[in-house]
Amino acid sequence: MPDDRRFAVYGDANAATDENTTRGTWSEMLVRRRRFLTFACLVLAGLNFSGYQFYSGFITTYLMTIRHFDASVTGSFVTVDGAGTLVGSVLWGVGGGL
Repeated sequence: MPDDRRFAVYGDANAATDENTTRGTWSEMLVRRRRFLTFACLVLAGLNFSGYQFYSGFITTYLMTIRHFDASVTGSFVTVDGAGTLVGSVLWGVGGGL
C-alpha cells in the first residue's frame, strides 16, 4: 500500500462548512505542490484510454488482413491514430473538469 499521509485532503468530511461544499477548481490543482500529480494523472488517463483503443480495436489486424496494407502504411496509420487519441484524451480530460 502506498503511503498517502503526505497528501492533504480537500476539506474535512466530518464538518459541514461552506469551504467543504464548494467545488474545486483547476487552478487549485495546478499549484506548485499538486502540479506533478495533476499532470501525471492526466497523462496516465490518456495512456489508459489509448491502450484500450489500440488493443481492443485491433487496428493493425484490420489494416493488414482486411485492407491489405503493407507494414509501413499500417505503421503510419497507427502512429497518427495514437497521437490523435492521446491528444484527444488529454483534451477530453481537461474539458471534463471545467
